[in-house]
Amino acid sequence: MSGVHDLAIIDKNVSLGDEVQIGPYALIEDDVKIGNGTVIESHAIVRSDTIIGDRCFVDSFAVIGGPPQDESFDTAIPSGVIVGNDTIIRECVTIHRSTNESGFTKIRNSCMLQSGAHVAYDCEVGDHTILASGSMLGAKVKLSQKYFIGGGQPSTRMLSLEIMSFYRGIQQRPSTSVHTSWQQKFPLKD
Repeated sequence: MSGVHDLAIIDKNVSLGDEVQIGPYALIEDDVKIGNGTVIESHAIVRSDTIIGDRCFVDSFAVIGGPPQDESFDTAIPSGVIVGNDTIIRECVTIHRSTNESGFTKIRNSCMLQSGAHVAYDCEVGDHTILASGSMLGAKVKLSQKYFIGGGQPSTRMLSLEIMSFYRGIQQRPSTSVHTSWQQKFPLKD
């Protein structure tokens, strides 16, 4: 049984799995597929040609499948976004569609994109990857599985990072009151 709120805006050519929940004022455009048990919260936007897997969560004000921020992109090119199963997309996350004809920006299974994270066009985010709040993936970044991008961390375009890696977030230097023996053991690197 699907729980679609009366105030949700859903285009005609949308495929909803079993037990999908869609909140008020959520917008689901044409040619979208949403898997079983997925929850789309109020005010979320899922653009055309997006596929969302089973048991996903899309929080309020997330935009999935928006046009890429590429001045040369022809908006008539068909492309989209694929989100795997068991993925959590928190509030204000943006995921842009591919610039390649019939291509997809891909978020694999069991990922978590925390509040305000951004995934640019043609990125591939591997299984069990976490993008902390405010992190940003530039165009065509490829992250292997079990990856962590720290909070507020931008990544350059066309970057490829391997399995079980950590990309640190915003760094703040410790105060001058930090004990000097600790500073000797763990010197700060610029």
